[in-house]
Amino acid sequence: MTHQQDPAYAGLQRELGALSRVSRSQIVAGARHDSLLTDRSHAATVTDAIHWVIDNG
Repeated sequence: MTHQQDPAYAGLQRELGALSRVSRSQIVAGARHDSLLTDRSHAATVTDAIHWVIDNG
């Protein structure tokens, strides 16, 4: 399920992010669960997001 296929899903993701004082929503275009690890550019985006949380936490 993606944010584009189901607006309610996107809303739930926003609610989940709001539970933390350090959060942001980022969509990796064209990504699938496995490609977030196996595709170099997708993995780099995830790594950058993790660093952002660490730096802002």
